[in-house]
Amino acid sequence: MIKGKNLFYGPLLSFQHAGTFVLEIESKGDYQAINKEGSGARGGFQFLGKSKKYPRGSAIAALNRLEKYLGKREWGAELRKHGDASLLEPMQQTELFIGDMLEKEGSDKFMQLVFDGDMEGMIQAYEVMHHTNADPKTKARARKIFKTYF
Repeated sequence: MIKGKNLFYGPLLSFQHAGTFVLEIESKGDYQAINKEGSGARGGFQFLGKSKKYPRGSAIAALNRLEKYLGKREWGAELRKHGDASLLEPMQQTELFIGDMLEKEGSDKFMQLVFDGDMEGMIQAYEVMHHTNADPKTKARARKIFKTYF
């Protein structure tokens, strides 16, 4: 096992691996996952769907961020209607994750660490930009999964 920075030999591969880690933490790789114990988040990356508490849902916010870079997505109109990321194909959910992470507030700081293959930076990016409200159990699970690869 290699410890430290630059484990994945390049920024795009580092970002791809960070996404794989987040997918494992959030849903154990299940793109149809639904959090039935709390938030009701859905999909592999556990985006919040539309609800009374979150009328737009985080999946719609992620779609807006994605479309800023890649233009309108063919499947975007349907997502805007239902807000349920678990109804999307795995590649579409991955696109949402990428667009969301690259555009969120603080992304300049954290994404440089992710692209550098910095484990602590990846964990911080996950906790601050993706999960946003990680409890101690989630933080411990994230560290365990990330440390498996570092």
